Amino acid sequence: MTFTNKKIFGLILVLSGFLILASQLKLLKIELFQILGAALILQGITSVSISFKQNRRDLLFLFTVMFLVGIFFTTKSYFVIRETREIVFTSILFISGGAFLMLFIENMKEKFFLYTGLLFLLIGYLSTTFLRDAGITKYADTLGGLAKDFWPVVLIITGLILFLNRKK
Repeated sequence: MTFTNKKIFGLILVLSGFLILASQLKLLKIELFQILGAALILQGITSVSISFKQNRRDLLFLFTVMFLVGIFFTTKSYFVIRETREIVFTSILFISGGAFLMLFIENMKEKFFLYTGLLFLLIGYLSTTFLRDAGITKYADTLGGLAKDFWPVVLIITGLILFLNRKK
């Protein structure tokens, strides 16, 4: 049996539904963020592999982001994080950097993906170390609030750039 993204998504939805039901019936002590994180991680791992085989750059980017968001949710559910507003900005930077690096791994001729991914990772690292002490994360949080409003536009533009500039 060959697995497709749709079949995997269906299996993960069924498994997640059973886990949520068992949690609500007090059969398992598991939080919703743990289930959501595990589901996104499983979907991301399996679908990234399929996306590599199918040469689907768009799905590779999407499922890499899903995997890394699953890591974020899982980490958030197991550790007590007091300042969650600050971690969201740096998480967006790290997730974007990781997704662009995966695009570079898929097509190593595209140096743009390498440079963009490394830039996002570097800015994410700086925002967790040096910039936090300088108080810049408060300004970045304000910019993050603005970016939240414009995020769909950024996604559409990025998607169009990736789609129109693809080289195979």
